Amino acid sequence: MDNLYYLTQKYRKAGVIYDTNVLLLYFCGLYNQQLIGSFKRVSKFTVDDFGILCKVAQYFQSLITTPHILSEVSNLLDDVEGRFKDAAYAAFARQLTEVDEIFLPAKEISEAECFGKLGLTDSGIRILAEGKYLVLTEDFPLLSRLHSLGIDALNFNHLRGLNWFDGK
Repeated sequence: MDNLYYLTQKYRKAGVIYDTNVLLLYFCGLYNQQLIGSFKRVSKFTVDDFGILCKVAQYFQSLITTPHILSEVSNLLDDVEGRFKDAAYAAFARQLTEVDEIFLPAKEISEAECFGKLGLTDSGIRILAEGKYLVLTEDFPLLSRLHSLGIDALNFNHLRGLNWFDGK
């Protein structure tokens, strides 16, 4: 709990990066919370998980993302059931005004030592976050790699049930 408090205070003004699955849950929940129980890409999450993400987003001054994360989210949205798809994409487009998108060239990312282990999107997160932003992910391999490199990251699963953001 002390580490959570320290990290959130350290990065509160700078911002937090939501990894792809976490950002997908956040965008889906903002659009239609019924998707959380029915859309396979976010079915492992609950409406309470979405609530946690809303509290986290309100706590930090900025929600940081990259074009690579957004591309993955967009690709995953393609699996939304047909009758919801157009509206889901429209909601996604509206939410893009609420995030701070930072561009890192793929060529630059591909030259990073972690590229072979993490791939484009996660390597971009690693480069962008280093000393600047907190990362929130439920991807354990990414989390482990970030921690091994001394990059501050939180496991979303550890926030479940803490109610740490209540009243903050």
